[in-house]
Amino acid sequence: MTVPLWNWYPQPLFADMFLTLYVLSAETHAQRIIGGQEVQKYSIKYQASVQTEKGEHYCGGTLVHEQWVVSAAHCWRPQYMKVVLSEHDLDETEGYEQVFNVSKLYIFPLYTYWNYNNDIMLIKLSEPAQLNANVQPVTLPDKNARPLRGDVCTVSGWGTTQQRWREWAPINN
Repeated sequence: MTVPLWNWYPQPLFADMFLTLYVLSAETHAQRIIGGQEVQKYSIKYQASVQTEKGEHYCGGTLVHEQWVVSAAHCWRPQYMKVVLSEHDLDETEGYEQVFNVSKLYIFPLYTYWNYNNDIMLIKLSEPAQLNANVQPVTLPDKNARPLRGDVCTVSGWGTTQQRWREWAPINN
């Protein structure tokens, strides 16, 4: 696995994507969302699970291209990482999962680990995902789109549906 701390200059698609993601993340805060509800299976087609070699989920990600997932830079681990797409319930093998090794990682150069500023990382999958009814990249805004203010957005991930519950719940919305 290659982990440059940004001695790589992304191709135009990825440069635009990083800029978009950087702008979108600039106003976020390190807060947790607790509550929500379980979504219909496979309705969040871009959701990715970042896992250990033993299949233990520890971070979420978003499929942005058939071979690229964006996640938080604090999710980087020096040991083995894998990415699972078309996952819904982390405690159950449903048969639609696509499991990938990581071939490269790119951590945003302005990421600061002590306060999580610029907490963005790109993960290159070992091979392209098979795009199908359950797996599709997220639709990113056009680079000329104006920032949304006051609109409703969807946040998804494996979180807790109750504040005291410590197990991972299926994908929540």
